[in-house]
This record gives sequence, structure tokens and C-alpha cells, in this order.
Amino acid sequence: MRRPFQPLQILITHLAATDLLVLVLALMTSLTVVHIKNSSDPEDKSTFMCVVDVIQDLLMCGVQLPLVNTTFILINQILALTYPLRYKILVGTRVVKIILSVSYAFVAVTYVAFHVAKLATTSQENCSKYFANDYSVASLWYLAVTCTTMCLLNLILNGVLFVKARAIIGNTGVSRQRTTDEIDTGTTHSDRKLVVTVIWLSGTVVIFWTPLAITFGLRAYITEKEFLTSNEMAVAHVVTGTLGMVNGLCDPLLYGVRLPEVRDGYKKLWSKIRNAVGSGTVRQRQSQTVETLSTSL
Repeated sequence: MRRPFQPLQILITHLAATDLLVLVLALMTSLTVVHIKNSSDPEDKSTFMCVVDVIQDLLMCGVQLPLVNTTFILINQILALTYPLRYKILVGTRVVKIILSVSYAFVAVTYVAFHVAKLATTSQENCSKYFANDYSVASLWYLAVTCTTMCLLNLILNGVLFVKARAIIGNTGVSRQRTTDEIDTGTTHSDRKLVVTVIWLSGTVVIFWTPLAITFGLRAYITEKEFLTSNEMAVAHVVTGTLGMVNGLCDPLLYGVRLPEVRDGYKKLWSKIRNAVGSGTVRQRQSQTVETLSTSL
């Protein structure tokens, strides 16, 4: 059975790209908030508060994408184990790209639909009022339900992946003509590695994605009830939101440790960045040398 390299590579590339998108949006939000705190101009603060609202709105839409890619990665691996002979027919590069495109389009259309519904049912409002009340409550509850559903789906898929892989490991061990001790030793090692992988994958869902779903639920509840948050509620919101953002940093470590293709990809990416920086430095030195010579002449 050949490893599902190409489709898996595409999915992991998209996962890395969407993780990076979420982290960049979160960083932009943090930097804008810092600017607002340091600014003394009321008009400037009002303008940048609107910028924060827009970026946070995009961020809430974008956090679905890494979870979608994680789900497709699990489905891809289950299909590779369940249908090893028909895998190339069922899951090709073109099929993966079409599925990802449709998924991204659905997320984008849903995002636009919320804004269209908001504009169609309300009068002209300023930025702060636009992102409050009905729009925020509806979109946040939608994200809370969506993330919760996908978290449960990921946990179920991890369980299916574990059962399928363990069955294959058992059949492989029995089919080989080895002694009983050799079979038990090889199977135990493979089972241990499989258990660690599935626990690791399930742990990321429980530790990172579940708090993110809780964050959306908390924000929706706070906005809907229109009350001032207590210190405990504020701390819970910050903690769950931070855990959700940390997921983007842990995905490269998770897949890099478990998959050699990912490690090779990161090595190639790092070498390209290093070569680009090195060539840029050489060009800068050459231009400085030329300027020095022209000045001396």
C-alpha cells in the first residue's frame, strides 16, 4: 500500500496556509489594540476601533478553515486505509482541490450572507453599532454550533482512524510468518505508536478547538444579554480565545513530528528562505560596493 503523499501534502499545505492566515489576523488585531491604547486622539481611536471590528470579523470567519482542513486530513487517511486499491481513483489531486474550493466558497458565501441579511434588515449605522447586536449574536452562535459540530466529528473520525489502522496492523502481523513473540513485539510497538498519534490528534481538538467553540458561545451570550462581563467571564474568554489561537502554532509541530514529508517540506521552505535572505544580503553588499566606487570616482 502506497502512502497517500500527494493529496495529504496538498491538505497539509492548505492547513499551514490557513493557520498562518488566522495567526496574521490575530497579530494584526493585537497590534491595532496596542495602537489604540497608546493613542490620545479620540478620532484616531474611533477609526482604529472600527479597524479592529473588521479584522476580528474576518478572524472569526477564518478560524473555520484550519478545522475544515484538519477534518479533510482525517477523512483522507481513513479512505487510504479503508480502500487502499481504489484510493487513487477516489481521492486524486483534482478531487482534493475541488473539495477544498467548494468548502472555502461555502465559508465565504456564509460570511457574505450574514452581512447581506444585516444590511437588508437595518438602517445605516456606524461601525461599532454595525458589528453589535443582531449580526454579532447570529454569526457567533453559528460559529459556536459549527465549531462544536466539527470538533465532535473530528473526535469520531479519530476513533474510526484508530480502529481501521489497528485492524490493518493486526492483519499484517498475522500474515507474516514469524514466531508468536515476534508478532506480539511488532504489534505492540505499532499499537503504541498508533495510540500516541491518535491521542495527540484528539488532544489538539479537545485542548484547542473546544475552547474556541466555547469562546464563540461566551461572546454570543454576552452580546445577546447586553450586560457587563464579570472578571471571571472576561478571564474565561481570554483563556479560551488564546488556546484557540495557539492551535496554529502547534499544527506544524504535530504534523512535523509524525510525518516525514512535513519535515522535508519545512526543511525545503527554510532553505529557500535562507537562500533568499542570503542572496538579498549579497545584492545589498554589491550595490553598496558599486555606490562606493561611483562616489570615489
